[in-house]
Amino acid sequence: MTGEPGTIVELDRNDALGWIALDSGGKVRFGGTSFTRGGFGPDTGVGTRVTVHGTRPDHRGHPRALEVRLLAAAPPTPPPAPQRPAPIPWPTFVHTHPRWSDVADLCAAPRTPAPPPRLPPHPLFTPWHEELCASAPTVVQLTVPTHHRQSPLDPTPADSFAHGRTAYLEQPRWPACGACERPLEMCIQLAPATLAAFIPDGRGLAALSCFHCAPRTDRQTTHIELTSPRHRVTCPPDAPASASSGWLSTSQRVTAGPPVTMVPTSSFLRYRSPRAPSLAASRLFGFGAAALTGPFPPGTAPHWLDDLGLQYDSWISRGAEPTRWTGARLGGFPEWDQSDRTPSCPHGEMQHLLAYNGGQFLDGALHIFLCRQRTCPPTSVAEF
Repeated sequence: MTGEPGTIVELDRNDALGWIALDSGGKVRFGGTSFTRGGFGPDTGVGTRVTVHGTRPDHRGHPRALEVRLLAAAPPTPPPAPQRPAPIPWPTFVHTHPRWSDVADLCAAPRTPAPPPRLPPHPLFTPWHEELCASAPTVVQLTVPTHHRQSPLDPTPADSFAHGRTAYLEQPRWPACGACERPLEMCIQLAPATLAAFIPDGRGLAALSCFHCAPRTDRQTTHIELTSPRHRVTCPPDAPASASSGWLSTSQRVTAGPPVTMVPTSSFLRYRSPRAPSLAASRLFGFGAAALTGPFPPGTAPHWLDDLGLQYDSWISRGAEPTRWTGARLGGFPEWDQSDRTPSCPHGEMQHLLAYNGGQFLDGALHIFLCRQRTCPPTSVAEF
């Protein structure tokens, strides 16, 4: 018998004896001295594949291996190299991706939008230039006081304000957290007149949250309502210590600026890309962006292709209305930190109405969304 393959099925390391089941049938006894390397190694055990080279009967008549060699395992098959998608010629990309983004579908729109931005021509983004201008959402910047620039007031139902211990609600009681039972903290209240361009039915908006239970934001730990300011409600005087302190316990005036348009940034479009993978902006700026090749339009600079997102943001900043973060913003798109978290209701993805920080959400913000049909209650997503 020469080079008969088999498998070790029994092994007693103390006695240095074992059995090999041959692939051709039958069993062969073996001892440690039969291994060509002089004994069992740490890699030898039940299940080890070997070859048997010659046998002779032992004292009981069983076949005993003269020589046992480890059967060299076949080298592992390397995993196939990932197939990189073939570059797409720019004219083909433009033809197969006629729509830029779905930002206009995601933002609550006012009755009277602001004038569209005047973006200068750009060789690469010309095919979507008209859509970019027409779909840029209208926003209203809301100036929320800070610790260094306070604007305290005793609010009336006609005022928009943030923080403090006063609210104007539908019900005559201060809402409590459904998780810890503490009174919720006032975030922001917008008067009906401030909200009228987006919600023209005479209702305002109240948003309260429990920061003891943060970062949870659900209907247990927040109170978000479109409200007619029927009742002036005050936070209970015996409420436990607030998670916010100092000047946040005083109502602060919120003022609205003129409406302007905001073109979506490449950051928003990148986080949006998993939810809208077929749109041009998702394919250009998203995770796993398309590989592109020429011919590119005349006037395209080669270095633009190294970072299309940077080139895009630089371009829109030259033509869009300059905006800055003032603590809150009505309308527009949410500027997510890590991923698109747009909530849904039975009528589909909800529309973004408000982004608010005001010093209560660290580097993040409270985002409030509305049902497209305006029939489901508003909901919120908070980032801390």
